[in-house]
Amino acid sequence: MWERKEYGYEWKKWEGCKIVQGVRHIFPLKGREYAELYQIHSSIVRVVNKPVKVVGDGLVTSVPGLPLVVKTADCYPVFLYDSDKRICGIYHAGWRGTLLEIGREAVRVMKEVFDCLPSSIWVLLGAGIGKESYTVGKEVYELFLKKFPEAVEERNGRYYVDLYLANRISLEKEGVKEIIPPRWDTFIHEEFYSKRRGDTERNIAWIELW
Repeated sequence: MWERKEYGYEWKKWEGCKIVQGVRHIFPLKGREYAELYQIHSSIVRVVNKPVKVVGDGLVTSVPGLPLVVKTADCYPVFLYDSDKRICGIYHAGWRGTLLEIGREAVRVMKEVFDCLPSSIWVLLGAGIGKESYTVGKEVYELFLKKFPEAVEERNGRYYVDLYLANRISLEKEGVKEIIPPRWDTFIHEEFYSKRRGDTERNIAWIELW
């Protein structure tokens, strides 16, 4: 359940962590320290325990009060939480990271470093581009066709990719059971930045443990 706040939307269903999907023109973490990424469309997931900026596309922590931040504008922010082990994570999923299965890597890091059970990890997708809005070139389509054939469609000479479904398939392969789909399509919902609409700024999304 998402609830509208002055700083964006807050996920209210899971106790023990705070999840925020930011909107246009708002930087909700102003004045706070946080961990963030030099995002490179990779499958690199980092474990962090202090405010820092590191190269990669995913972050995991066990430290309460440390926001983990990603910035997106059509790619998906994907939130992960293990309430039993008190571990949270976030990753940035564009088409490159999705093909590299960054979601599986995030789950593996939580499993290997913190002994999380994949079946105990909850996953939530924030705002990102929906399948009906996401047309790609033939080369990208063919890459997805080989790896995630269920997540692509050719229609009237145009190629479509469902990034949410591809990430879901990948996470389920790693043993994740609870995966909550996105509520918003950034291309359609104009309160979010969308690269496809020509925006150059990014939406802020974060997760932190209480």
